[in-house]
Amino acid sequence: MRIVPAAASLLLGLSLFAPSAGATIVWRGGFETNDLSQWGEKINANRWSVVTTPVREGTHAGRVELHEGDVGPSNLIRAELGYHPAAATFQNSERWYAFSIRVETTPPLQNLDHQFTYWECDAPLYRQSMSFHLKGEDLTFQTSAQKGPNITPYKGKLAAGAWHDFVLHVKWSLDATQGFVELFYDGALVVPKTAVRTMYATQDNAGNDLMPLGSFIHQGLFLGAPVAGKPTEVLYVDGTVEATTKEDVFPPVADAGPDGASPSGADASIAGSDGGTTSSSSSGSAAPASPTPASTDDGGCNQSGAAPFALPLLLLPLLRRRRRPR
Repeated sequence: MRIVPAAASLLLGLSLFAPSAGATIVWRGGFETNDLSQWGEKINANRWSVVTTPVREGTHAGRVELHEGDVGPSNLIRAELGYHPAAATFQNSERWYAFSIRVETTPPLQNLDHQFTYWECDAPLYRQSMSFHLKGEDLTFQTSAQKGPNITPYKGKLAAGAWHDFVLHVKWSLDATQGFVELFYDGALVVPKTAVRTMYATQDNAGNDLMPLGSFIHQGLFLGAPVAGKPTEVLYVDGTVEATTKEDVFPPVADAGPDGASPSGADASIAGSDGGTTSSSSSGSAAPASPTPASTDDGGCNQSGAAPFALPLLLLPLLRRRRRPR
């Protein structure tokens, strides 16, 4: 069948918005199913609910409450969801992890060390390799390498009442010269590629690595030891994905409306992970560079040639409401 020029132009215009063919989502841990089915592990599942407001992307988000008596494994206070990928998928692989977090001013998050996202190696060691912490509005990202010190590559602020976006790029490796972490916060590069051993392994008595261990991810609220009189605390989670390409997690286009507004008010598109200096923003992270404006050159187009592209242009405001391709 022959496609007339106008129809061909329309198809070309629509194709500009199609997801990249090379993009690969390994796992999605969201709540668009209106339940917790995308998560394999549930700790104090009764503290989790699916809400339609506030949301960061799509139409549903996760809401978790942490109460004083929410005791979980190891007799620690926690309400979490977990995902356990196959251990064989880790060594020498690269992954992009993206997720969004929100806390509210009422009730506030207490001035206690909460872990809201972390990676922990499988049995028999169960040791954390990377973790995100909140103490009030104080935000930290930590790495805990086997055969190495605990390091805090990033310290910042996480303001209540707004969504905050995280993208963590990891090279999983037992070799400290090959493994790395790279962190984007609210669209800004805050931890450039930093070499670190990101995996754990069983070892012999001499400390030599034997069997590499995979890692699982937990999200929610993990407090640790019980705290008497601790009030109920609330956290929102949305859009968690594990991917193999940067294209799967960028660009994070800000949602419209007060519930989805980025605290910096910027578009937060990222052109590259190694460019330029950055400045401070209200979230405590570096502010992203302004996106490059589209060319205003007519390119020889006239009014009669604009009609085939009308539909993609009309759809553009709807497409921009989504941070990441679904």
